[in-house]
Parts: sequence; C-alpha cells; structure tokens
Amino acid sequence: MRKNKKAFMGLAALAAVAVIGGTWAYWNQDLSAVNEFETGKYDTDITETFTPPAPGEWVPGVEVEKKVTVTNKGDVKLAALATVNQVWVRTEDVIDTDDENEGQPIPPKAGEYFDLMFQNGDAMEYASIVSWGSEVVALESVKDAAAGMGITATVSGLDDTAAAGKWVMVNAVNTKDTDGKETNSDGKGFSDVQFIYNGIVEAEGTDGKDATPLLLEGATLNKAINTTITAKKTTTSVDENGNTVTRTETTKNAAFGYDSAKYTMTINATTVQATKSAIEEIFGAKNINKDQIDEFLAVNGNHLMAEELPAETNETVQP
Repeated sequence: MRKNKKAFMGLAALAAVAVIGGTWAYWNQDLSAVNEFETGKYDTDITETFTPPAPGEWVPGVEVEKKVTVTNKGDVKLAALATVNQVWVRTEDVIDTDDENEGQPIPPKAGEYFDLMFQNGDAMEYASIVSWGSEVVALESVKDAAAGMGITATVSGLDDTAAAGKWVMVNAVNTKDTDGKETNSDGKGFSDVQFIYNGIVEAEGTDGKDATPLLLEGATLNKAINTTITAKKTTTSVDENGNTVTRTETTKNAAFGYDSAKYTMTINATTVQATKSAIEEIFGAKNINKDQIDEFLAVNGNHLMAEELPAETNETVQP
C-alpha cells in the first residue's frame, strides 16, 4: 500500500510539471540555409582624349586629336554598339556686301545647317574628315557610304574572320533634330553612322581586354574649304554731280564656306551584359537586324556569360 502511494505521488508530480510549463526531451534540431547573391559592379565609359580647339585654331588642313574607346570599369563582361553623329551649323550670319544683295545674309543663315559634304570638282567630300581607328571596317552592304567617309576595309559579315575584334560599320542614315528638321538636308553624306564592336569587352583589369580598340582618332577640317566670301572688289569713283561713289562687288563661294560655323561630333554608345538574351533584346532595340545579331552571337558565343549558372550542392538539408 505504501509503494502504490509513492507511485501515485510521483505521477502526480510529473503531471504538475507538465501543467506549469515543463517540456519533454524529444530529439529535435533547428535547420537553416543562408545564401548570398552578389551582383558585382556594372560600370562602362566612353573614354576619350580630346581638347576642344579655341575659335580660330581649327582651320583647313588642321587635325584635332579625338581618340575614343568604350571601356569596362566593372566586373561584368559586355558587348558594345556606337553611333557617330555629325552636324554643321552656322553660328552667325555672314552678310553680303555686294550692292545687289547688300545687307542680306548668305545661306545658310545663323542657326541653319550646312550639308556635311560639298562638291569639290568632280568629287563630293566631307567638310570634316574623320580619322578612324585602325581596327575599323565596314560591311560590304554599306561600302559606298563607308568609302566616302574614308573607311575602305570591308567584310562580308560579322562572321568574316577579318571582322573579329573590330569595330564594324553596319548602317548609315540621316536624322532630324528635336524640331524635326533635317540636319543634312540634301542627303549627301550621312549624319549618323552605326557600329558594332565585334567582340566581348572583359571585366576591368583583364589583360588589357577591358576596352575596345580605338573607334576614331581625330578630325581634320578639309583643306579644300574656303571662306564664304572669297573676294571683295571695291571701286571708288566720282559721279556726274561730283559726289564720291563707292561700289563693292563680292565673290561668293557658299558651297565651301564653312566659316562662322560650329561642327559637332557626338559619340553615343550602348553597352549590355554579355548574355545571349540581353544582346538579342538590346541590339534589336537599336535596329541591328537579326542576321547580324545571330552572326555576332555565333562568333562570340564562347566568350558569353552563362544564362544559368551550374547547380553545385555541398551538403543536403533534410527535413
């Protein structure tokens, strides 16, 4: 009887512990897996060597250095496009002093555009002659436009071995300004020229492969250019009433007259992470045709970034 009483009291004590919050010592574990995803740095630049000439320094035959590359300043491999835009505009009126048109501005007037090219004898020539980089070529489909710009090396496509690692000219068009006005009204020459860099620009510090080759090296004012008014002849005489009369005759050469003007070259570049889907989307949005995109991807496929990283599990987390 005494033993049963002790057993009963022991069970009652355990029940009391459970009621007031005690726990049973079951086997148990709390598990977690923490994963960190680091994006790295995406940073690109147009890197150039250029000192703007002061007014009066850039005269016919003088070249101004302008060295341009696209540089990777980050951790992400990239592909690159570039567009070179050229515009000539009159900055102030050149006034005709000839008696017949005295006081009238000689076209183009201030704020109006010059054509990019002018007739020099039998040839059409650009007023500003661009010096392209040594690694610049053109597709055969645009060879005529390229030749007028001084790009004579051609390739059949981006999959041509001669196009590897080069800036390839793929398109040339004329565009309008923000007011919808043609910046190259007669269509001679092209105001926008588009290039693909046919390679992959590696991450910063990667054995000198973190920048494209030079797209261009400078610009020279065509030495055939003359002033708008090339000569003035002033004749002084006395009329029948004894009054002194002065007459001025001018010789005008408006087609060559790029004085009182400003030439603006704008380099626009687009860079994109070097994955297949990103290149297809961004290049396509910049009017690169599908065949050219496919050729680019075929040539540079071994250097693209993976769309999906391989799964590697070092330990298994079990329920």
